[in-house]
Amino acid sequence: MANHVQNIIEITFEKNPEMYGFLEEIGKIFKDNQSISELYKGKAEDTRLWWENNIGAKWAYIEDFELDEQYCRIVLVSAWSSVDPFVEYIDTNTGHAGHILFQYIDEMPNFAGYNIRENGKIVEEKIFDDMWEIIEEEKEIRIKAE
Repeated sequence: MANHVQNIIEITFEKNPEMYGFLEEIGKIFKDNQSISELYKGKAEDTRLWWENNIGAKWAYIEDFELDEQYCRIVLVSAWSSVDPFVEYIDTNTGHAGHILFQYIDEMPNFAGYNIRENGKIVEEKIFDDMWEIIEEEKEIRIKAE
């Protein structure tokens, strides 16, 4: 079982001061090395259940952050699972105004996936539950090509 999952959230959006302000709050959490639960403004609980339900993993932290006028990239590391509920939280708190590409892969790699959100809905999604099967298939293709 893997421990760390790499989560990459890329958001593109039209100029929008409210959205930019919310994303700046995430950047401040990264800069100040705070817990992402601080974003929930007093509604967070320091329990595993709260983290799993609201963030998607028993713990997570922001590893990298980039924000421009119409683009934001957030890289998080989480425990054992992807941070889908956190992506939904971002989407909701930005008024579903952005295009969000969310990608994740665990360190083993046991699983990976991505989804694309537009207007508050997932419009495309792919989940690879068994990366070892894909690796074995690729191995067979390469052996046959030799």
